[in-house]
Amino acid sequence: MKPIEKIRSKFFLSLLLVFVLALTISCSDQQINSFGLEGRNLVISNEKGGAKANPPIFSAGEVVYIRFEFSEYDVDSNGLAWIQEDISMIRKDGKIVLNKPNIINERIPPPEGVEWWPVHNKVTLPEVIEPGEATIAINVRDKIGGGTISIKTTIEVK
Repeated sequence: MKPIEKIRSKFFLSLLLVFVLALTISCSDQQINSFGLEGRNLVISNEKGGAKANPPIFSAGEVVYIRFEFSEYDVDSNGLAWIQEDISMIRKDGKIVLNKPNIINERIPPPEGVEWWPVHNKVTLPEVIEPGEATIAINVRDKIGGGTISIKTTIEVK
């Protein structure tokens, strides 16, 4: 291998490592898996429109506000999107303690003039739940285009 090729290889390897590290840091508090849809900017707060709870610690029975954005959805011939959303909360031992299927199940026109569709939810945590870690799982389905997105983040229940 020529010296220039070694330098180029090391450069690209270093660049890849920096990219992976940056991606890991930027997504360290949430996991996003998608097929067709794209998601970003998940915020869980104890105030409507509030800042992201940091650290994400909530009480049993507390009202939490969940917001995020998604894009890459399809519309039908009438210009309507058909979006479904589920929200669940899973304890560390795997037990589902909150299940809100089809919290959104609507055929509606997408918001005008924006690429990312904002979603806002108000959810009351279960009154009786053991303290500790829990995962909030949000699943969105594009019923027209078939795309899905799953967003998960960990919170602490006190």
